[in-house]
Amino acid sequence: EGDIYFNGNLRNWQKVINAYTIRVLLHLSKKENDTDLNIKGRMANIINNPSKYPLMTSMSDNMQLTHKDEDDYRGTYNPTNAAYKVDVILAKTIMDLLKINQDPRLKTLADPTPNAVAANPDITVVRADFNSYEGADTAETTSNNVLRRSNGAISRPNEERYWNFVGQPSLVISYFEQELYIAEAAHRGWVSSNAKEHYDNGVLASMEYFGVANSDATDYITTKQPYITGANGLTRIHEQMYIAFTENSGWESFFLTRRTGVPAYSFSSNNNVTQLPVRWSYPSSEDDDNRENYRASLVSQFGAEIDDRDQIIWE
Repeated sequence: EGDIYFNGNLRNWQKVINAYTIRVLLHLSKKENDTDLNIKGRMANIINNPSKYPLMTSMSDNMQLTHKDEDDYRGTYNPTNAAYKVDVILAKTIMDLLKINQDPRLKTLADPTPNAVAANPDITVVRADFNSYEGADTAETTSNNVLRRSNGAISRPNEERYWNFVGQPSLVISYFEQELYIAEAAHRGWVSSNAKEHYDNGVLASMEYFGVANSDATDYITTKQPYITGANGLTRIHEQMYIAFTENSGWESFFLTRRTGVPAYSFSSNNNVTQLPVRWSYPSSEDDDNRENYRASLVSQFGAEIDDRDQIIWE
């Protein structure tokens, strides 16, 4: 009683905890040679002992919240959040990544730009054309992106999918995340699993989540973005993680980019952001109410009384 995710099914909770452990181990990939952490050994122990450490086997094992029109169950995008429908647009980073690889998830994730719709009365043709979709440039000023949005040149989230009380489930941790992390671990040589098999599992599961037809999903992993070896293959796995995390899984896409540098965001001085932020600053109340300890903490972490978004806290 009270378990909104699995209704008390302990087997499901075991799977989630083991998948979460895999997430944490991959988050520590930069420390893979740290003998105290023993990341590779701990990862192999999970993968090689499925009876002791069961893992998710399909999207039905996801830890997720299904939305409905009740307090505490409504999704972020819903008819009561009218301001979001005006303000939320999609970024060029994800849009270009989907377009360049002719990714069928684009058509579920986004709507064509109003300009593209206005130029052709056949909405089926418009939706099928990857050039009908455009994103906001993160290197541009907010005012320029607002102007482009007002002029109908930027795509918004897919209205049919998102702007209702059900939308898509909010994922806490998913089967596709687990599989792509195992693919990365195998690609790095941490475990003896088949990296291609787990890559395919992860991408196909993400396609399922976004409602892509099986034939289109299979064509994508066969002809457009198949698993490949080497450094480019690792980047491809990370790109697939980023795509899969779009509009779900909390902050995981941010943590991915902070860890790997994938995807490469556009930055400029236009918005006073020239690199990816890596931490949150302490609230100002710490300096007001706990000044001595607050400042001592900054010095112990960063060597000076500096509290900004660029300070590295884990090296």
